[in-house]
Amino acid sequence: MKDTLVFVGCQEKISMTVGSIVEIKLEAIKGTGYQWILKEPSPLIQQIETDVLKYSTPESKEDIPGQKSYQVLQFKALEKGKVKIELEYKRTFEKGIEKTCLIEIEIN
Repeated sequence: MKDTLVFVGCQEKISMTVGSIVEIKLEAIKGTGYQWILKEPSPLIQQIETDVLKYSTPESKEDIPGQKSYQVLQFKALEKGKVKIELEYKRTFEKGIEKTCLIEIEIN
């Protein structure tokens, strides 16, 4: 099994190897309709389980709607190269974007 890199928060740059997985935990509030969405796919990196929203709760073990938590996104490196991915925190049924996260990924 390949390495999994775990990051909390929006990172400026990430370096990984082909076949490895990066897990990015971005602050999100469960139950509000907002979610982090990859703006455009890339041939160098593939998002894993795009149809499933995964969350992790930081301090408390209880799962309370509306509490601050983290949405967990995973990406697998497919080919060598550099790619910039843009993640948008928004509601899919609205046009506006609440926040963005731009990450430069170097794949070796």
